Amino acid sequence: MISIKKHFAFALGLVVLIGLTLGSLGLAGDEVKGDAVSPAQSQSNKRIVGLSSFQSPLPTPSASPTPTREVGRDCRELRAGIPDGRVVTLSSDCQINDFETQAQLLADKYGDPTDPNRFLLPFNPHAHSRSKFSVAPDRIIGSDDRIKISDTTVFPWTAMVKIQGQWNDSETFSCSGWMLGPSTLVTAGHCVYSSGGANTYAYNVTVTPALNTDAPNPQPFGVCRALRGWVLLPWYDNADPGYDYGVYDLGCRIGYQTGNLGMKVISGSANGTYEAVAGYPGDKGATTLWSAGGTIQTSQTRLFFYDNDMMPGQSGGPVWVTDPACNPCAIAVNAHEYAPPTLNSGARITLEAFNFFLVRREFIARLAYLPLCLNE
Repeated sequence: MISIKKHFAFALGLVVLIGLTLGSLGLAGDEVKGDAVSPAQSQSNKRIVGLSSFQSPLPTPSASPTPTREVGRDCRELRAGIPDGRVVTLSSDCQINDFETQAQLLADKYGDPTDPNRFLLPFNPHAHSRSKFSVAPDRIIGSDDRIKISDTTVFPWTAMVKIQGQWNDSETFSCSGWMLGPSTLVTAGHCVYSSGGANTYAYNVTVTPALNTDAPNPQPFGVCRALRGWVLLPWYDNADPGYDYGVYDLGCRIGYQTGNLGMKVISGSANGTYEAVAGYPGDKGATTLWSAGGTIQTSQTRLFFYDNDMMPGQSGGPVWVTDPACNPCAIAVNAHEYAPPTLNSGARITLEAFNFFLVRREFIARLAYLPLCLNE
């Protein structure tokens, strides 16, 4: 019996070693036959999944994702080769992506990429259950109207995400974001690349959908690592607030369980539009989800200004509407640094931003080896 146990332990250790070796090699997507994490697996508490290779149906440059880098990366040398005035995306592993050209390749699937009234419907994996929408900022305007979301396991709150990571050895950050696809997370550009600050991409980034430390199961969908982050060139170069968008490619398919918000382009003025924001404010500990309703007061070409309440930590969360044709649909990415004293602001989802997000949504993580589950 002892001999059998020894042989079994040796074989199990060999399987784990082989799996880790394959994962470290970063196998190409067509070499891997992994599948999505099951809903039962995804419920594991404090679970970190999918540090693996990936697939993309679009012709993007191939490079092994490095989600556990010990330092941030600066892509200035690569940036020098991009003509001024051309808007492309630049990733944390220094890939350049011509998202406008790729959006054309997706026209059969998503429609005309030049349509000024584009929208993408949300996905609710629990459509049979009733959504709890207390729709109701980094600034409190008058009285604090934020509402704490007590049950984050109900859509659309399942699609709200807490983000945390590092800029360097001594500087960390906390942001919010929202799921847009199985492996796609939208947030603010300043939650991906610290332009004008550390001038580096974030690293050791983890995301936690529906985090609620006041609940019996604070992490109902576990924790997932980001494989790479993307920002638009005007944010990378100049921290332009009108381009304060960011996307993380995730190393898991958690969006199949959380669902995702829709998004839409509003052409012209949106003044008077009722909307809501949500995120993880630092003044509340950054571990519980809060939302607040408000109205857009000023519409600029690339920014909306609104009277919702929010605080630091909520940057990157969605500004969304409950349009009967697209409910809930994000219309902007929440930020706070650029507004006058009486308003908060966010970069509106322009046609350009819509196409950027849509192209990244096509990324779907693929498991190269059985992930380790951390149930602390």
